[in-house]
Amino acid sequence: MTVFASGQSEVNTFVYLYKSAQFSLEGAKSSEEGQFYNLLNASVMLSFVVEAYVNHLGVIKGFPEWGENSNRTSIWKKYVELRASVGLERAEVRVLYPLVKDVIEFRNTMAHGRTKKHKISEVSEDILWPHRTKILTGWQKFLVLENVEAVHQSVVALVVELHGAAGLGDKPFRKFETSSMRITFSDNS
Repeated sequence: MTVFASGQSEVNTFVYLYKSAQFSLEGAKSSEEGQFYNLLNASVMLSFVVEAYVNHLGVIKGFPEWGENSNRTSIWKKYVELRASVGLERAEVRVLYPLVKDVIEFRNTMAHGRTKKHKISEVSEDILWPHRTKILTGWQKFLVLENVEAVHQSVVALVVELHGAAGLGDKPFRKFETSSMRITFSDNS
């Protein structure tokens, strides 16, 4: 039997990225083993959620170029423009959502990864704990469970605020994709 499918599907990438971040954060909460890497994954995915959502909503609100891969408008500028387009006061993400700013900067640091030497000067009673036998330096300091949980809450708040202001409801992470397809079956006999 041969199956013929035609139609279209609109994939909400930001929802998939959000779900990936959630799985990584849940993994980080449930086990110290691999926690550092789960926090790394969750942080990068959360920064991608912000950019993907801003692009998604931007196209809906009249910025079709934000849906193009060639568009290089900065996330910082897009956020300010998008707030205005949904009727919110113009404001910078660094002011309203400083943790979102931090996770985007973290992502940028990771994307342009450089090998660096860091000076260490710490005094602590609990530097060593199970599954982590080193002192965190540089970008590694970002990857603490409480911090990434707070980033998660901040990213959700930003997306929910924009989604609601745009008149799209209060559950932006519900719809992974929508499809309209015609499927026909052919018996090859």
